[in-house]
Amino acid sequence: MLDKTLNNITDRLKLLSEEHLMLQDFNVGDTADIGTESENGRKLKYPYLHIDYANTNYSFGTGRGIGFKLYTMTLVVLDKISDSITTSTESMSDTEGIISDIIQFITTDSSMRDFKIPVSSIVASPVADNTNDGTEGWTCQVGFKIPYGFCSSQLPFIKENVLPAPAMCKPVLIQNSNDTYS
Repeated sequence: MLDKTLNNITDRLKLLSEEHLMLQDFNVGDTADIGTESENGRKLKYPYLHIDYANTNYSFGTGRGIGFKLYTMTLVVLDKISDSITTSTESMSDTEGIISDIIQFITTDSSMRDFKIPVSSIVASPVADNTNDGTEGWTCQVGFKIPYGFCSSQLPFIKENVLPAPAMCKPVLIQNSNDTYS
């Protein structure tokens, strides 16, 4: 069994932003901080995909503790009126097209099959940064339902044998963000 992590989802969304022909950049952080600079102060290129980790919901399995994790992320596609984008209508149309592409990708592409989207529809809404940045675009929330297969004996506690392994535990393999496994 290969457990997926928040890093795996984030890495896949970053790769998606690099592969999309219109997106020029990718950023992770609080949606309150969307604008012209990334978390580390790097100037962002427009249009870009911004993700914010909204929450995680733990669903419990039958007698086995956590059965699934539901990671909810806020996705925001932003653009800015510039020399090449001259009107708000053009900017909003372009970013709505991009967020539609992202939704289509995460709900249908085979590389996302391990990340279950537990809804039958996703609502996107317009967003505008009314500060001097003047960015605008579209936002939506997406949930990624991930199986969680750790048994209590496999948790990273300091003391060995704190909890005996239940007979139903199966070995798990975790893919790290650097493509190693543990």
